[in-house]
Amino acid sequence: MKTAGYDFVAEVNENLVNRAIAAAYYTTLIPAVVEGSYNFTEIPPGLGAYARVDYELRLKEPPTVDAFVGNKVRLLVKAEVVLRVLGGLRLEFDARASVEASPTYDQATRKLTIDLKEANIEEVEIDDEYELEDEVINAFNRVIRAAITSGILDEIEKIEVTPILYSLELPEMPPSNKLTIGLGNLKILNQSVMAVCINFLGYTGGSIAQVTDFSGGLDFCGGFSEAAMHRIFDFWWARTTHPKSASASGRYDVPVLDDVLDTLADIGIDLTTAIASAGFLESDVAVEDSWIDYSASVSFGKPSFDLKSGNRVVISNCPLVINVTAKVQLKVKVTVELDTSGIIPDSWTPWEDDITLSENTYTVTLATFVINNLHVNIDSAEATVYLDDENRLMAKVESVDVTINLGWSLPDAALNWIIDQIENLIKGKFPAIPLSPALITESVPGAALTLQVDIDRLTTDEDEAIVGASITFKEMTRTVIPVPKFVANRDPLSLEVHRADCQWVDEIWEKNKVGYYVLMEALKDGYDGCKYCLPKYHTR
Repeated sequence: MKTAGYDFVAEVNENLVNRAIAAAYYTTLIPAVVEGSYNFTEIPPGLGAYARVDYELRLKEPPTVDAFVGNKVRLLVKAEVVLRVLGGLRLEFDARASVEASPTYDQATRKLTIDLKEANIEEVEIDDEYELEDEVINAFNRVIRAAITSGILDEIEKIEVTPILYSLELPEMPPSNKLTIGLGNLKILNQSVMAVCINFLGYTGGSIAQVTDFSGGLDFCGGFSEAAMHRIFDFWWARTTHPKSASASGRYDVPVLDDVLDTLADIGIDLTTAIASAGFLESDVAVEDSWIDYSASVSFGKPSFDLKSGNRVVISNCPLVINVTAKVQLKVKVTVELDTSGIIPDSWTPWEDDITLSENTYTVTLATFVINNLHVNIDSAEATVYLDDENRLMAKVESVDVTINLGWSLPDAALNWIIDQIENLIKGKFPAIPLSPALITESVPGAALTLQVDIDRLTTDEDEAIVGASITFKEMTRTVIPVPKFVANRDPLSLEVHRADCQWVDEIWEKNKVGYYVLMEALKDGYDGCKYCLPKYHTR
């Protein structure tokens, strides 16, 4: 089993981690510019003039995941570094730092994060254009380490990768009734994938050693065990606000009765009236319509279910209590006429000698059939496994077969139709079976960005369900085509627009960058042209 005895195993690819880090960078959770000074307490011989170093460190791009190693995430940080030594001498370097940080899963917030508070800088490399002595380079490495540690790592406690099981609520449940979770084991599976293992409702099983990579290269892949589904469904059934019952009513037209009842009415009622009135009164009873009105209610008992391959659930042992009422209804038209020719047959009189005395239409209940508290069981039913709008695994009943012996003396067609309606009522109103809480959410309260979750995989077998997804940030499209040629700075203290290759673009905080395809549109929006790259449009 891919879930290795746990209730839920979530696997996260480094692609998603990189997007989360980029999101933190572009929303300025990660400072783009760090300034400060470093004082050497132990000065090597000959380096007294370097005792104080002022630094400015600017990230050139978002940090990226280089690899997952052991139980650590290794990040690669690229920065432009300006050092001022000897009271003002300016030295510029490009530097790369390798940082090891710990991924953690917080059960209280149900979020996977990268913890930078205790991060360790493994290595710093400087692109030396000045041919400095190794001892000087090593000293500058210490300055850059200090700048990254105090200016970036110490400023960021955690970077949220993605929420996992953010919402523990189930549908049609009081908000106070939430699933409880436990464990939270985390394992780096290889250089690209980490796994988080979670259990529910006091269960403590699972073997972290048996968890392997089943992500298939997707950003996110979650495995949910059938055993967990049963416990979650039991929890839900005992607490749900769903009424566990349904009712319906309808009409079934019975045209086969019309002619028969009409003939009986004509023969019986017409003859009786004529005899009683010595031929002077004639009555006509016409059956204009006949139908069966039915009403039914079904109460659902707790079903058993088995997960199957092909995104199916087979339902069995589901007790039902059915109440059915059926009324055979007739719409009759009664006409009473006075025959002025008396007993002389109408065929012998060439003139119209009948006078209408009354004409009325009635609805008559011919018969009523009732069954109360009929206990039956679902013979067989199948449900389809799907993800609802909140990315919860659900099972919706698609087919139902129930043996119902109503025992009524109705035409077979009418009885079969009523049974079909009851089966459709069960199929349409049987509650969707919740199999899991929300596996991943698109809306995270308090987050600067929102997730775009595209489900790429949903499969089941007899032990578990596997869900795979590609995840991006809605505010950060994967590509932008074409690339804007102009970049504006929306900082109120600047409000300048630059060509994209202008050196001053690197000085703009990421959150303040606005791309424009047309220069005139940026100028129209109130931006001033850069003095260096757009001097023609510089007005301040």
